Amino acid sequence: MSKRLMHCCQTSLGRLIVIGADSTVGTYVLKLRVPKRLTMRFGRFKRGKLITVEPGDYAYTGSALGRDGVNKLTQRLVRHATRTGLRRPHPIRQVMLKEFERIGLGCGDLRPRAGKTLRWNVDFLLDQPSVELVAAYLIRSPLRLEFGVANLIEFDPATIVFEPGLGAADHRGHSHLVCVAAGDEWWDVLGVRLCEFFSEQTLSLSPIHLSSNVSFVKPQRALATGGSADFKPGLQLQERKV
Repeated sequence: MSKRLMHCCQTSLGRLIVIGADSTVGTYVLKLRVPKRLTMRFGRFKRGKLITVEPGDYAYTGSALGRDGVNKLTQRLVRHATRTGLRRPHPIRQVMLKEFERIGLGCGDLRPRAGKTLRWNVDFLLDQPSVELVAAYLIRSPLRLEFGVANLIEFDPATIVFEPGLGAADHRGHSHLVCVAAGDEWWDVLGVRLCEFFSEQTLSLSPIHLSSNVSFVKPQRALATGGSADFKPGLQLQERKV
């Protein structure tokens, strides 16, 4: 039985946090870094409204569920890390391709077969040459956790809804792409917060639904909404730096 619930890979090209161990679908949070002010359209969102994106870090919540293929989650993440046409991919894509294979999450060529087209709101931001995808947090589970994770982030005091409804076509009244007005500490604790959220959601099910490959260790104390510098998680974490 595995004792690891959360796996971390930190490299100079980006950071991957993988929670859970036995599903090829799941929910994810992306960390995007915007170095300069942008005024742009997010496809047909609000009839092509021009939206200002200020410099800073942004969180996007999404999911890749369903039964059509063993690489659904990994292909979605690699797709996010790919730009359209001949534009260079995000550097973290190299980390994803290597690490997903190493931990047994995904196989074969995970890159978009016919190239990338702009589909979701976040695609338009990720395709900007100056924007970088610097981290990804994955929850490997068939449970529909996207709305809960998005709410966890949206209602955090450190986040700002800069455009209502953005990235949340199926979640009326909410936003799945928000600005994070906090430093690295917020992101450092996010993995633990998601781990705790996942364990609570899973433990609310009957034992027959629990994976035999995952064990849960509750944190030593409840996590403050915005995180705390002195918080010492009781979750077992394997961190791999390359």
